[in-house]
Amino acid sequence: MEHEMIWEVPGVFVREGVVVALPLCFPGQTISPPAGETAIATLAFDANATTIYCGTKGTRAHVLTSMIYEDRGVVIDVGAVPDATSVDGLCVCENRIFIVASGKNGAALWSVAEFDFDHSYSLIQEWDLGREPYEKVCDLFSEHSVAQAIPVSDGCAMIGIVESSGEVFRVDLKSKQKDILGKVDKSGHFSRALVLDRSGRLWGSSGLAQLWVCDVSRGEVECTDMEAPAAAGRSPHTQVSAWALDPFTGILYGGTTPDGYLFKFDPESRELVPLGKPTIHGSISCMSVGNDGRLFGMSGAEDDIAHMFSYDPRSGALSDMGIPVSSLTVREYGYHFSCAATGPNGEIFFGQGERINHLWVYFPSVPRRVPVRE
Repeated sequence: MEHEMIWEVPGVFVREGVVVALPLCFPGQTISPPAGETAIATLAFDANATTIYCGTKGTRAHVLTSMIYEDRGVVIDVGAVPDATSVDGLCVCENRIFIVASGKNGAALWSVAEFDFDHSYSLIQEWDLGREPYEKVCDLFSEHSVAQAIPVSDGCAMIGIVESSGEVFRVDLKSKQKDILGKVDKSGHFSRALVLDRSGRLWGSSGLAQLWVCDVSRGEVECTDMEAPAAAGRSPHTQVSAWALDPFTGILYGGTTPDGYLFKFDPESRELVPLGKPTIHGSISCMSVGNDGRLFGMSGAEDDIAHMFSYDPRSGALSDMGIPVSSLTVREYGYHFSCAATGPNGEIFFGQGERINHLWVYFPSVPRRVPVRE
């Protein structure tokens, strides 16, 4: 008697919480930017942490804005940044969005009016959507691109690293003054991922997976003797590819490429603790700490399908949560992700980095209450 073989692999997809992929448009009213222009490279919140801005890269670079609360639930294209193929950093300051963007003519600082979700009409019945023109604030580098730029603690300046030279720079958003603070690695071996700790110091990695730190207030770059974890003999190939700050404890989490190791780091005591390898994949691409203290992230290289993972500092549990899939709004499978940020209600935003993309939102599960026995 022949038996029918049933192929069933339980637990392949994210099995805790809910994952939703939002199209990069106002469904039925606007259209997404063209394919090849929507790879989300950076995320930033407004001052109230209710509106999230996305910067893309591709044939042209766009700034997108989204609000998922109340009756909004849309993503809107603010427009293509002039002469840019990559948005490298975003910052909201005094009701304007500041954009560090790179293209064939180098890197420049642009600004555009902040999208006013709070005072727009109800998006259930009527809407008044418009685009404001971009204004060039200043040129940054005429012959070089910026790898990444992030806001400093007070939000009035941005600090970043130059793609080709490894120079760390700071630009004041009001005075337009640009300062070169130092160089992280003269040989050009350095990570493009950056993070600020709670004290406002900038961290990254350079040759042999060594961590470096920049004291922004003093303008000094220090190459430390601390190394990110790597497989035996792999330090020359290893860089920190993703960072996440726990704003409650001040702990920094780092993830590496090409082997995908996770570690935690106390920037005050400079104690670095390897946590292991969260998935079978190499290259941790992005991470963010949730409101409950758990770390959520994505791993996977160009030829992989992404796996979401989590780390719980209370129990020490490191979990491969499975492949991201959205069965709500649109059915999508997530292959590559570039950035992550935590929303005010604990939801995690993930920026997809493919040819056709969505803004993904992960809603972690809420633990059940445990009965109290008398």
